[in-house]
Amino acid sequence: MVCCMKPGVPCVRSGSRRSSLPSIPRGYGPRLTALVGEIAGTHGTGRRPIQTLCAAVLQVPLSLGAIQKRLARVAQAMASQARQAPVNYIDDTSWFLTNTRHWLWVMAHETVAFSMLQPHRSTIAFAALIEAWAGLLVSDGDGVDQAWMAQPHTCLAHLIRTARGLAERASPELAACGAWALAELQRLCPLATAPPTGGEWRAWSARLCRLIDQYHDRPDDAGRFVRRLLRAMDSLWVFLAQPEVEPTKNRAERA
Repeated sequence: MVCCMKPGVPCVRSGSRRSSLPSIPRGYGPRLTALVGEIAGTHGTGRRPIQTLCAAVLQVPLSLGAIQKRLARVAQAMASQARQAPVNYIDDTSWFLTNTRHWLWVMAHETVAFSMLQPHRSTIAFAALIEAWAGLLVSDGDGVDQAWMAQPHTCLAHLIRTARGLAERASPELAACGAWALAELQRLCPLATAPPTGGEWRAWSARLCRLIDQYHDRPDDAGRFVRRLLRAMDSLWVFLAQPEVEPTKNRAERA
């Protein structure tokens, strides 16, 4: 018999019962792929330390190219899972890469946070992040995602911060508008765990409408803020109708 296989690999004897070997899986499995993604992504470890770790601890030699392919598979899986979620929390922040300003976008929900680095902050970058996803979007409603027409929910934390800043202004009229808006918006957050009665809800809506009516036509920051509240009116209390939705987009900011 002539062995034509590599040392240490069983040979196949023609015509014998041992002529067929069991199928041996090739490539790297999901657990190793997930481990590489966890080390590189969550812990920020470089490719070469990952290569050393896999070879020394796991006895699995990996080339740098193979590591990069594992990371690409993890990113693809995370993007797919994020774009299948019924609710997503989206945020973006500036990020410098080789002294050039980029934008880091994140799309997060309960089980996954998918990030994407883009050279600009635009509707094109936003579309590249979400692709064909059309679920319920929780955002600040003040950027390129403000035209989201599917299912929007405005982050209450951002509105509260704006109202607090207005309440601290030196102008008495601006401060009065900010204090009024701050009080009403802060009443919304506890409703996530203690839903209001019909009477409480009608009273709150009436107060907010009076606030908007009183300041709507002003050309200053008070007018601009209440007009923003008016635009976001239908998306302020989505979390009350859908318990799985959080009042703020803090999940995305933490991610």
